[in-house]
Amino acid sequence: MEQSLQMTKFEMGGQSSEAGFTLIELLTVIGIVSVLSSLALTSYYYYKSSAAYAVTEIGIHDAQTAFEAGISDPDNLPASFGVTSQSSQGSIQDASASALLPGYRVPRQSRFQVSFDSTCAVGTDSMGYMQLNHCLGDRYVTWERFCDGVTVKLVVEGEGC
Repeated sequence: MEQSLQMTKFEMGGQSSEAGFTLIELLTVIGIVSVLSSLALTSYYYYKSSAAYAVTEIGIHDAQTAFEAGISDPDNLPASFGVTSQSSQGSIQDASASALLPGYRVPRQSRFQVSFDSTCAVGTDSMGYMQLNHCLGDRYVTWERFCDGVTVKLVVEGEGC
């Protein structure tokens, strides 16, 4: 008998048939692989989204700490400024925002927005506002401090960057 890569023939009850898989068997395997891969992709998307949210939570907490350090001397508050946005990783590039948030670094693949009003007089006026979006996430975190010292943190469903 010749040895080659061709299928061998088997004799069964006087009939010959080629060894191999039937169409039903192949379709069954393809269906099982499709279901398993869809489960894996769903889990991966959830993992990626959760990791992006964790980076956002840590980043806004670090910004809160830097904010409190920046306003620790009430007689020497940084200058007021409007909304400043930064999408590049690293130290804050705006001079006013950098004075308000000493040592804060914007996380990788994130967009950070901050504003500050040092002249607020009424307790319900906003003194500081920060928002951090991670580009791979589906939620962002907003933090606001009012003149009376009350802080509010919101987690909002929405686009990344």
